Amino acid sequence: MSIFSESNYRSIILLKINENKGLKAYRGQLAKIAGCQQSFLSQVLNGDSHNLSLEHGANLCSHWNFTELESEWFMELIMLERSQGRALKQIHRRRLKKIKSEQSNLSSRYKIDALDTKKIANFYYSDWLVGAVHVICSVEGFNSARSLAARFNVEQDRVSRALDFLVDAELIENSEGRWRVTRKKVHVGQQSPHYIQNNMNWKYRAIHSLQNPALDPLHYSSTVSISLVDFERVREILLETIDSVTGVVDRSGEEDAFSILIDWFRV
Repeated sequence: MSIFSESNYRSIILLKINENKGLKAYRGQLAKIAGCQQSFLSQVLNGDSHNLSLEHGANLCSHWNFTELESEWFMELIMLERSQGRALKQIHRRRLKKIKSEQSNLSSRYKIDALDTKKIANFYYSDWLVGAVHVICSVEGFNSARSLAARFNVEQDRVSRALDFLVDAELIENSEGRWRVTRKKVHVGQQSPHYIQNNMNWKYRAIHSLQNPALDPLHYSSTVSISLVDFERVREILLETIDSVTGVVDRSGEEDAFSILIDWFRV
């Protein structure tokens, strides 16, 4: 479970204790690692007006091998609890909001570069086919304009234009009669003028999949009424799902092209 769905540092500690419930006397081990007495840690977790010190928090972050953003989140939560005045609490809340925004930014999350120039991006995101050809052209059986046109049921000239563009953009190259992807991943961030167009391209393709199902596609939609707190929890669950999917994709062999779309928004 992502710690960014928690708005109280005590909840994070309890999550970690639950994750390690198979370890004997784990709470006592945590107290020792933090640098405090177990009785004091128990008082903190019970909310008896006791708070961890910043040094205690830093020791726990190190023990749990938190990332930089996770450590900042945990430490800011401690500072928020320890602060007394309203103005100081507002400063820490703004910092927490900034950390969460950065954590949710997929561009920084996966460190995927944007396309190099506006001209290249304009063409790449003008048509879903360009991205599809990019990811599949090096796969056995899809290594020619003819086979790609047949795979996507489009005109061969359209595929040829996409291949020519990808070569000029140095995203693929031809090596001994076979296409080779030189840069596998590109990402368009929310601040990009191409963000909306790229999403629309693949949503139109999803509609096409609904009308022409193949290979047992998965489509799911639901409209719900929940609390704002749980809205954020679901958001974190979906971000974790993206992390998991990305890990599977990175380790997978290449056989065909697939698309995943995730939307979670206020109606």
